[in-house]
Amino acid sequence: MKKVLLISTFLVAYVKANEPECWSLPRYPCCSKGTKTQIRDAYGYKWGIENKNYCGILYEVKDIEKVSVNDPVTDEIIVTDPSNYCWSENYILDSHPCCKDQSPENINYIDDNGITWGIENGEVCSIGDYHTFDLDREFIQETKEEWNYFKKRWDNGEKYNFERLSVFAGDNETMLNFGWYSTTDDVPKIRYSIDKDMRDAKEFMGRQRFHEILKGIKYYSNQVTITGLKRLTTYYYQRKLNGRWEEPVKFETQDPHNYKFIFVGDPQIGGFVGKVSSLDLTRVATEDEGTRNDAFNWNRTIEKAFKVAGGKPSLLLSAGDQADSLCQNHTEDEYFLDETQYSAFLYPKLLKGIPHATAIGNHEDVNENFKNHFNAPNTYRKIENSDRIIPGYSYFFKFNDALVVVLNSNHFSCQDYTNTIKRAIAKYPNTPWRLAMFHHDLYGIGQFHSQDAYIVDQLRPCLTPLLTSNHFDLVINGHDHFYSTSHFVSFDPSKNQYAVNKINESHLKDKIFNRDRKGTLFITANCSTASKFYGGREDSFDYAYFGNQTYTATFGLLDFQMDQKNQKYRMKISYFDVESEKTVDGAYIFEKDFDEINDGPYDFGDDFDYGEDDDSIEHINDCWAYIYQKKCCSDPNTDIVFIEDGLWGYEDGDFCGIPINYSATGSVTLTNKFKLIDRSVCWSKAINGNDCCQKPYAQVTQSDENGRWAFDFEKMMKDIEEKRANGELPKVGFGKGGFGKGGFGKGGFGKGSDKSMKFGNDTTTADSVPESFDTFETFDISKMLCGIYRVDENTVFITDDDDTQEQPPSEECWATKLGYKCCSNPNSKFNIFSIDQDGKWSIENNEWCGIIESAEGDDDCWATKLGYRCCVNASTEVITIDKDGHWGVEYGEWCGINI
Repeated sequence: MKKVLLISTFLVAYVKANEPECWSLPRYPCCSKGTKTQIRDAYGYKWGIENKNYCGILYEVKDIEKVSVNDPVTDEIIVTDPSNYCWSENYILDSHPCCKDQSPENINYIDDNGITWGIENGEVCSIGDYHTFDLDREFIQETKEEWNYFKKRWDNGEKYNFERLSVFAGDNETMLNFGWYSTTDDVPKIRYSIDKDMRDAKEFMGRQRFHEILKGIKYYSNQVTITGLKRLTTYYYQRKLNGRWEEPVKFETQDPHNYKFIFVGDPQIGGFVGKVSSLDLTRVATEDEGTRNDAFNWNRTIEKAFKVAGGKPSLLLSAGDQADSLCQNHTEDEYFLDETQYSAFLYPKLLKGIPHATAIGNHEDVNENFKNHFNAPNTYRKIENSDRIIPGYSYFFKFNDALVVVLNSNHFSCQDYTNTIKRAIAKYPNTPWRLAMFHHDLYGIGQFHSQDAYIVDQLRPCLTPLLTSNHFDLVINGHDHFYSTSHFVSFDPSKNQYAVNKINESHLKDKIFNRDRKGTLFITANCSTASKFYGGREDSFDYAYFGNQTYTATFGLLDFQMDQKNQKYRMKISYFDVESEKTVDGAYIFEKDFDEINDGPYDFGDDFDYGEDDDSIEHINDCWAYIYQKKCCSDPNTDIVFIEDGLWGYEDGDFCGIPINYSATGSVTLTNKFKLIDRSVCWSKAINGNDCCQKPYAQVTQSDENGRWAFDFEKMMKDIEEKRANGELPKVGFGKGGFGKGGFGKGGFGKGSDKSMKFGNDTTTADSVPESFDTFETFDISKMLCGIYRVDENTVFITDDDDTQEQPPSEECWATKLGYKCCSNPNSKFNIFSIDQDGKWSIENNEWCGIIESAEGDDDCWATKLGYRCCVNASTEVITIDKDGHWGVEYGEWCGINI
C-alpha cells in the first residue's frame, strides 16, 4: 500500500525515499512544516496540534528504502519494507491480508467500523486504510485537558466509589426516591431545606439491607423517600453516609406546565472493552480502560443534554443497559467490575440535581445490583418468574402531567405487564400524557435484535394491545444500538395483529399530530456513550418511519408545554448529536385539547379473543383482585368466605377475588352464598399464640405442616412502640415515606427460624428484610408472623340469621339518612367491604349496611391539628412513623393512625 500506517508495538514510522508521506491519515492530517511536537506516543510517533486537533509530524528521512528497528520484546532486528506494509495483517480482531487490487469497485462489504473488505482468491482481504467509529477520548483534542484530569482521578480512586447517590423519581413530582450503598449499617437518612444552611430541615429515614461483600468490604443498600416538594422551588438536601452528613446539594424544581425530560438509550458503560485503538492495531482496550473511556463519554453526554435542555431539565429516562458487564460467571471480579460501571453511571454531578428513571437491560439481568442502586417507586413484586435472581421490577410514576410506566422486558410475563399498567392507570387515570419505557425495541429496525423471535412472537402480541387499549402516546426503547422511529402503531383486533397509521405528507411539514393520530409512536434510542454501534436491517418494515446510524453519542428531549391560551397540551420530541448538539431527528409534536384527556381502556368488542390463560389482557377490566396480587375466582358464583377490601372466595388452596356487579343505583347484585370464615376462631392462635392475618391477600413468607404464614407488620410496629415506651429501644422517628409496602425478600425466614430483627440503628422494614442477616436482636421473628386463614374441614364459619339479629335503633345508625340500614351482625366489623367519606360498609342480605363504630378510640384525632385527618379503616397499613405518630394513606392522602 502506498499510504503507511502502524503495524505493531515495535514499529516506528516509515517514509518512501525522498518523499515524506502523511502516515497519520486517514483519521488525522499531517501537520504543517514547523509545527511543534506536543506528544510522542508509545510507538515513537510525534504529534502536534493544529486547528484544535491532532496532526502527525512528518519525518524527514532521506534515501531510505528499508528501516531496521529493535523489537523491545525479543531484541531482534526487524527489517521492514514500507512498500509492502499491510495494516490488516496485524489487526487483532480480524487478521487478513490486504487486497492486491485496492480499487473501490472491488469492495465486497463494509463492517461496523467502516472498514472496507474485499475477496481475492476466495479469501477476505482489506481495501483501503484502517478506520474506526469508536469514540476513543485519547485523540480528541477538544476535551484532552479534561480527559487527562479525569483519567488521574478515575484511576486514583473514583472508580472504586460504590457509594454514589442515585436520585430516583418518586411516586409523583412531590416525592424523590434516594438509593445508595454504604459500608456501615447506620440508619439511612436524607434531609432537605429551602436554606443552604439546612435550617428547619425536614428529615426522613428509610430502610436498609445487607447487599454484598466485595474485596473484603461489606456493602449495604439504603433507600429513603422524601415528600412534600413543591414546584418552582430551590431546595438543598443532604445524605447521611456512614454516620456523617455530607455537604448540601442544590435541587431545583421546575414549572409543572413547561418542563423537559432527557431520554437516552444504552449507556452501556464498559462497552468500549475490546475495541482497537487507531494507534495500536495489535491490542484491545481492557475492561478498566473501556469503563474509564465510557465513564467520561457518559458525563459528556449528560453535560451536553443539560445544555441543549436549557440547563434545567426535570428528569432523565434511560432505556436500560446502564452497565455492560454481564456477570455471567458470577465471580467476585465480575461483580466488582459491574459496580465500577454503576459508579460511572452515577458519576455525573448534574445527576444529583434531577431525578432519573432507568429500565432494566439484558446486561443487568443476572444480579441484584440494579435494584440495590435504584429505589424505584410503585414496583410490581408479585412476579411470575420469582424462582430466579430478581434484578428489579416493573414500576410506574407520575411526573406533572405525564404518567410513566417502566417495564422489565427481559423475562416475558404479560400478566406482570398487565398488572403494572393497570395499577398505574388506576392510581393516575387522567394524565394528558402516557409514556412507556422498556429495553427491548418492540418496533425497531436494528440489525441484531429487532426481529428476534422473543420480541416478535412474545413481546409484541402482548404489549401492542396493552399499549393501544390504554392510550399510550410514546414508547422509548433501546437494545439495538441503532436509532429509529416508527409510524403510529396500534392493535387491530379484527386481524389480531398490529396496524400502522402512517406519518403522511401532511405531517411532514411540521410533524404536528393532533386528533388524527391513531396509535403509539415507538422510538429506539441509540447508544448514548458511543461505546457500541450496530447497523440497521436492509429489509423494509411497514411500521418503520425513519432510521439512521450516526456513529456518535446521542440523546433525546421531551419538551412538555401547556398552552393556556389555546387550551392545548403539547409534547415535542427531538433527538440530538452530543458533540455537535445538532438535531438528528424531529421534532415530532403531539397536541391534545384540554378536553382530550386519557380515560379508560378501549373496548375491542365481544369478538376479540383476549386469550384464556393468566396472561390474558382480559384481567385489565375484570379481575379487581390483581391489584392485591391475587387471581379472580374461576367460578364467579363461588361462596363468599371473606370480606376485606372486596369479596373473596377460596379456590385451589388460596383466596380469590369474586367479580362484583352493581345496579344502576349502585347497589350490589350477588348470586353468591355467604359462608364467611369466623375470624374469632384462629388456628395459629392455638399453635403458638400468634393472631391470624386480617387480610386475605397477605403475602406468604413461609409454610409449614400447620399452614401458611405471613409477616404481621402492624404487630411489629406496635411491639416497637411498646419497647420504646419501656425503654428497650431508642426513640427514633421515621419520616413520611420512610417505609414502603410489601413483604420480605424471596424465601422468607425459613421453617423454624429463631432469628430476630434488629432495630434502632438498623431500620429494617418489611420491604427491606434481606434473605440473610448476620445478627438479629430484640425481636423474635416467630412472634411477628400471622397465620393465613384457610378453608378446610376444620374451618369454622359464621351464619347470618336475620331472626337472631336485632337491627340497631335508627338514631344510632348513621347509614339511615343515606337510605341504608346498619349492619346487625357483630362480625361485620371484621368484614369491611368499602370505606368512603361517610364511613365503613359491609354487606348483609345482598344489601349495603353501615358499620357502627364502637365508642372506644373515637376521641380526638391527633392528626387534625397537623392539617390531616385520622384514618377511617382500622386495618390501614402503617406506612411511616415520625415524632407525631403513625401514618397511613387513604384516598391518596396521608391520615393519622390511632395506635
